[in-house]
Amino acid sequence: MKIESPFLLTIDIGNSNVTFGVFESNRLVKTFRTITQQSLSSDDYAKEIKNHLSAYLLQGAKWQGAVICSVVKPLTSLLTDVCSEIIQLPVMNITHDSITGISIHTEKPSETGTDRIVNSAAAFARYGGPCVVVDMGTATTFDVVTEHGVFLGGAIVAGLGLMAEALHTRTSQLPMISLEIPEKSIGRNTTSAMQSGVVLGYIALIEGLLQKIEHELAQQPRIILTGGYAELFRNSFSFSSYFCPHLTLEGCKMIFELNTDF
Repeated sequence: MKIESPFLLTIDIGNSNVTFGVFESNRLVKTFRTITQQSLSSDDYAKEIKNHLSAYLLQGAKWQGAVICSVVKPLTSLLTDVCSEIIQLPVMNITHDSITGISIHTEKPSETGTDRIVNSAAAFARYGGPCVVVDMGTATTFDVVTEHGVFLGGAIVAGLGLMAEALHTRTSQLPMISLEIPEKSIGRNTTSAMQSGVVLGYIALIEGLLQKIEHELAQQPRIILTGGYAELFRNSFSFSSYFCPHLTLEGCKMIFELNTDF
């Protein structure tokens, strides 16, 4: 493998998955993910990460460092130590005190999810403001940034998968459904009725919340979609939007560079 410039390892520790990205200069050259499991040991994580990074751990490969955005505190220190050992460099952990390029004006910035801060900073840098990031993952978050780069907060709702799972596990007769868009809103059987309620209802929820956010902003914001479920349903919304599947990893890279000499 030809080595052109130092690599940067970015890590997004989420509630369901840990996503890794390797940047070479400004190019995201590799991504991989593993299920978030607090029961795994540092040796388990080290073995899996090294396996995915084998091509980038060749003798002579150069690294800038690594940076972590985490919403799972028990895994933060473990993966910090593991990744530091693998690339033999310190690992930066992003917090609300990091330089991000935006101002955080939530009531308690220390309680604001790091992923929301990273997404908002990346979206503002890439698309400008005002903007709203809709991150459709385990939870769906709406993160609002003004035209002057002020992160105001937003909304948090259970994700599509959680809604479908809750209907199945908390009732005696409702099945687990596939998250597909039904042909009609009036379901003629249990599965299609659930798909209408969960999927079409969720699309309506997102559109309705965005309308209320736009009304409060008194401006039309750019909408940026990210997260696993966004890829499935991004063409089903009535509003125009930008789709950025690796927004969090790109934000990690940007914040790393803002806080280091690179």
